[in-house]
Amino acid sequence: LFSKLLTNSDVNKLNRLVIHKRHARECFPKLSEAAKPGNPDSSIPDPNETVLFFHDHESEQWAFNFKYWGSSKTYVFSKGWIQYVKRYNLACGDEVSFFREEPSG
Repeated sequence: LFSKLLTNSDVNKLNRLVIHKRHARECFPKLSEAAKPGNPDSSIPDPNETVLFFHDHESEQWAFNFKYWGSSKTYVFSKGWIQYVKRYNLACGDEVSFFREEPSG
């Protein structure tokens, strides 16, 4: 799908990975860019956020919150991302790649 060279802000205490708008729109489920975030009724899903599941090169599953931040008009992976960074000791300048696995059979 795409690769991203990690920046300092992708791997530090900001706890999020910025996803290029084109990749977010072409590769991941559509999020509402017009909805207001933070609906106080927790039973109603936030249209600006969803959880996406990925498998790494060791077949370990990871869950990242995929969000649209309207204030900065940015797509990000938030919750779950920093654990992945720590697990693989990722640093500024490292590259992460996202692939879609084709079903076998």
